Amino acid sequence: MMAGEISVIFPICGLIFTLSLELFALIVLSDKKGMRAVKNDLRNSISFLVEIVKIQPGLDTDKWDLIASLLNRIFHNNDDNITPYFFYDGSNCASFFKSWYFDPYTKETESDTANTSESDTAVASKSDAVNTSGHGISGIQPMLGEAVKAYNDSLKEYWREHTELFF
Repeated sequence: MMAGEISVIFPICGLIFTLSLELFALIVLSDKKGMRAVKNDLRNSISFLVEIVKIQPGLDTDKWDLIASLLNRIFHNNDDNITPYFFYDGSNCASFFKSWYFDPYTKETESDTANTSESDTAVASKSDAVNTSGHGISGIQPMLGEAVKAYNDSLKEYWREHTELFF
């Protein structure tokens, strides 16, 4: 290779690298924007939680696929910036529910339980005790509590059905 060829190749490689990084950043940022649009829109959050309460998916992938399909349409109808394919599949939908709704509130409940007095511990340790006080959107606390309880109940039912086979 000659010096002239190298001086042409480096700028082209640099341009390709820069464009690749910008495209990657654009995709990542738009995905996070879509996630925030779903969680921060009261209509979307309530729709999500209502479907969890109605369908009680537990670990059933077919039920999660159904929820994902229903919510994709709802989210897109509520906001044109959200793609009609927001959830790739039910597994993606279940992961979203757990990370954005279920896990934060069960962790808060556990920490609140650790900080309560002995008389409060009996009440706070019940399986349906859910802390919903820290959610950023006012108005969903009652529905969030119902969704977490419905999800817990469906998990218990799933495990009850599957452990009966062994005993």
